[in-house]
Amino acid sequence: MNQIDISHENNFDLIRLFAAFQVLLLHHLAFFEFDNDQVVKIIEKLIWNFPGVNIFFIISGYLIFQSLERNNPISFVKKRFKRIFPALTVCFILTVALLLYFGSLNNRDIFSLDFVKWAFAQLTLFQFYNPDMVRDFGFSPPNGALWTISVELQYYLFVTALWYLWLRKLSIKRKNILLIFFFVVSAMYNYAFHYLFNPDSLSYKLSFVFFISYLYFFIAGAIIYINRDFFIPKLEGKAIFWMLLFVIVGVSLDLFQIKYSRYMFNWLSLGMLLLLVGLTFSLAFTKTGISKSILKGNDFSYGIYIYQMPILNVFFHLHFNTSFLQLLCSMGFCFLMGILSWFTIEKKILNR
Repeated sequence: MNQIDISHENNFDLIRLFAAFQVLLLHHLAFFEFDNDQVVKIIEKLIWNFPGVNIFFIISGYLIFQSLERNNPISFVKKRFKRIFPALTVCFILTVALLLYFGSLNNRDIFSLDFVKWAFAQLTLFQFYNPDMVRDFGFSPPNGALWTISVELQYYLFVTALWYLWLRKLSIKRKNILLIFFFVVSAMYNYAFHYLFNPDSLSYKLSFVFFISYLYFFIAGAIIYINRDFFIPKLEGKAIFWMLLFVIVGVSLDLFQIKYSRYMFNWLSLGMLLLLVGLTFSLAFTKTGISKSILKGNDFSYGIYIYQMPILNVFFHLHFNTSFLQLLCSMGFCFLMGILSWFTIEKKILNR
C-alpha cells in the first residue's frame, strides 16, 4: 500500500462546492432571459472551461477508490447508500409536492403506473427516466440534472465489483494497466456513440446516460489515487501554475473560436481533461487547510446540485426569469436548500 495518507488533508469539499456553483450558474444563464445578452455570453465564456460535472466525476474516481481500499464491501455500500439516497428521497418528495402544487400532477396521477415507474426510476438507478406526465412543468423535466447521479451509481456498482473480485489483489503496475485499458475502452465508446448514432435514436439517448461513456473521467481520478505517491508530491503547492496554464489554454481556445465538447471524447477534450486533472488535484493538495477553515467540514455541494433544477423550474414556470435579481433569488434558494439538506438530512445520516 502507498505511504501517503491524505484522507482528510485536502480541499475536495471546497472544489466540489465550486463545481456545484459552476453547474448552477451555467444552468441559470441558459434559462434566464436578459436584455444585455453580451454580459451573459462573457460570463458563460469565463465558466465554460471549468466543467463542474467533469470535476465531480474526476474527484469521485479518486475518492471512491480510496474508500474501497479502506472499507469492506458491506461498509462501503452502506456509506454510499447513506450519502446518496436519503437526501435524494427527500428531494424527490419535495419535487412531487411542487408538481402537485402547480397542477402539473394531480392526486389521481400519483396512483398511476407511470408515476410508480417514475418514482422507482428516481429512487434507484434510472434518474434519467422522466415520463410525459411530469414534463409539463418549467422547461421539463422537473429534475433533469439527476442523470449524472445515475452515472455515478452505475460507476459505484461497476468499480465495487471490479475491486473486490479482482483489482484489489493486483500489484500497482497491473492495476494501472487494467485502469488504462478501461480508460481506452470508455474513450472509444464515447467517441463511437457520438459519431455513429443518430442523436434522436434510443441508442444515442441510452449511451448518453451509460456510465461507460464517462468512465474515463472516473478512471483519471482513480489513476491519481493508485499512484498518489508519485503524483501528489508533484502537484501539491503548484495550484497557481496549473490555474494559469488552464486559463491561458481556455482563452486561446476562445480567441481562435475553438469550442470543445465537455462530454465528447476527442484529442482536444483529452488535452483539456489532463489539464483539468492537474488543476483539480493541485488545488486539492495546495494549502490544504483552506477548505476546512472555510467550510468547517461541511459539504453543501450535493444538496445544491440535486435541488437546483426543481427551484429553477419553479422560477421558469412562474416566468420569474427575466432579471438578475430573480436569478440571484433563484440561486440563493438553491444554496439555502443545499445548506438545509446538509444539516437536516445528510450530516445527521452520515454521523449515524
